[in-house]
Amino acid sequence: MGDLLGLAAAAAPPRRRPPPRRWREAGAAGARSKGSPGRPRLSDSQIASLERGLERRPLAHGWADQRWTLARVKTLAGRLFCVSYMVQGTWRLLKPHGWSWQQPAR
Repeated sequence: MGDLLGLAAAAAPPRRRPPPRRWREAGAAGARSKGSPGRPRLSDSQIASLERGLERRPLAHGWADQRWTLARVKTLAGRLFCVSYMVQGTWRLLKPHGWSWQQPAR
């Protein structure tokens, strides 16, 4: 386009890209964001399997003591189901299923 106007290539206005396929096919509704993909969710059977794993105690899974930490639960869920949670997401996963945090007695 710069050649037609006698401009250097750097001075020529950029070409507009054609609209994405979603826009061409569905208009503005197709171009709207579908939202955040969110955190991975475990099915009810996976939650039950995780709870069975938690009932087996940490020693059975290779940890040296008998305390479940959120980081350990996160690691266990990753080993069992190939999902990755943040520590906060692990708590959000456990809380609705009746798990609560406990502070060890001194």
